[in-house]
Amino acid sequence: MNYHEITRTYYRAPGFGSMQPVMIYQPRILGPESRTAFVLCHSDDDYIEFLPAPELAKRGYTVIATHVRESQIPLEEKMLQVGQVVDFIKNYPGIDKVLLLGHSGGATLMSAYQNVAENGNATFQGAERIYKLPEIAKLTPADGVVLMDSNYGNGAMSLMSIDPAIVDENTGEKDPELDLYNPANGFDPEGCHYSDAFMRKFWTAQAERMNRLIAYCQERVALIDAGKGRFVDDEPISIPGGTQFGPVNKMVQQVPSVLSHTKEERDLLHADGTITHEIVHCLRGFNKGMNAANSYKNILNTSVRTFLASSALKADPSVYALTEDEMVGCDWRSSYCTTIGNVDGIHVPFLTMGMTGSHEYLASEHIIRRVESEDKTVCFVEAAGHNFELARHLKGQYPDPVKACFDYVAEWTGARF
Repeated sequence: MNYHEITRTYYRAPGFGSMQPVMIYQPRILGPESRTAFVLCHSDDDYIEFLPAPELAKRGYTVIATHVRESQIPLEEKMLQVGQVVDFIKNYPGIDKVLLLGHSGGATLMSAYQNVAENGNATFQGAERIYKLPEIAKLTPADGVVLMDSNYGNGAMSLMSIDPAIVDENTGEKDPELDLYNPANGFDPEGCHYSDAFMRKFWTAQAERMNRLIAYCQERVALIDAGKGRFVDDEPISIPGGTQFGPVNKMVQQVPSVLSHTKEERDLLHADGTITHEIVHCLRGFNKGMNAANSYKNILNTSVRTFLASSALKADPSVYALTEDEMVGCDWRSSYCTTIGNVDGIHVPFLTMGMTGSHEYLASEHIIRRVESEDKTVCFVEAAGHNFELARHLKGQYPDPVKACFDYVAEWTGARF
């Protein structure tokens, strides 16, 4: 594969996404690959200089990298911002095809965008939805979708992360019998040993708290819509122990056996570019987590509408759990802030890749089972961390997988576009 010197062009102008900044990466000498452009965006973070942009440009492709202007706005407003970028690059000189590139929470946003773009607003307006998608402007569909180490969806990650021990939504007071960081329940900073009974109790309470929060926010939205709310359009809400911050409250961090391997044999990409077909095991390390329920930084400060649109997912308390190879008991179609539910309506060529050094890697197998595209591919990258480089705890044990990872994306794309 040839590698190119690249150029970066920064745009920030009135009339384009209300001052929305973007960076366009291209090879210095344009070729046939540069006629295909990737739109790179996260649902919350700034991705203007994120690794996939220069890596894919070095391989000949055009990448337009951006970020949403505000993180705490409903998901549909973020979709509209992505739509502005898609329309901009669709009309950029020399571009024939446009693909969406979603990483982590960006996969939630990109999968929701593409589903609506292909199927219209009605796709997220059914009776099964916690919060129906408001009528928004028509979105331009992309020609393909690439998801890299997608999370399970922002709603699912909120469910997985929310602290079920909170018994007072105002003070953050905790029930010690549900406290993940209580040694009496099996917590150990050197390696946790939770009983099956405690994990079952924890997951049940986690689903119950999520469902209570959903019910509360739905009640407040109904009052607002009836003209009886605190404000005419929305209301603030603060949720103790409610953020998705990486090491907080996730049992997947403390229990390496959960979400630890694929259900079926899948392609595993090694750093030398070879591929084996096998049950793919997670290589994430033990993380003792962070007991931060009483920390202001771990409060999810949002609004009732934004929570329902961007952070909520219904689950059955009697079923919800993290097994060795699956997240079960979730109503994936209850929300459009879940990648796994969103891909039901995607029909364009589709690639999803999981990084085996990351706790989110197994979402890719959930996704590939549900996506409706006839041209769909899943591949896992050995020893890659969440941001594609060799996971820190695996240094010295494996070579860096970045080159193989983006060579694979480039070759998959070139074979189709």
